[in-house]
Amino acid sequence: MDDINQPVESIYRDNPVVHINKYDFEEVLLKVGSLLYNLHNKNISPTFLFLTVTKEEPLQNILKQITGIPTTMELLKTILHFYPSLLKSKIIKEKSIKHIKKIQKKNHLTIF
Repeated sequence: MDDINQPVESIYRDNPVVHINKYDFEEVLLKVGSLLYNLHNKNISPTFLFLTVTKEEPLQNILKQITGIPTTMELLKTILHFYPSLLKSKIIKEKSIKHIKKIQKKNHLTIF
């Protein structure tokens, strides 16, 4: 079974477009973090970045437009994929669930 998936995985892994998109997304997150640092005048952690994106719809729209990610849920999933440590964070679970449910209700989506 694994031999069948291996060529697909190697194409995905070796695809330069995937690497460029990952690099671009990283650049966007770093620049948004710099912007938030300037606005809030404090160091920005991945947790603060995720919670801010979760809470502020204008920031969500800006990030979706810059990155080309069509929905807010996909944007949040991509950020979680980029910072896997956030999945274990109790702060993220406690503070963001309410906002994510609000986004779900608004867009009639299922969570992750």
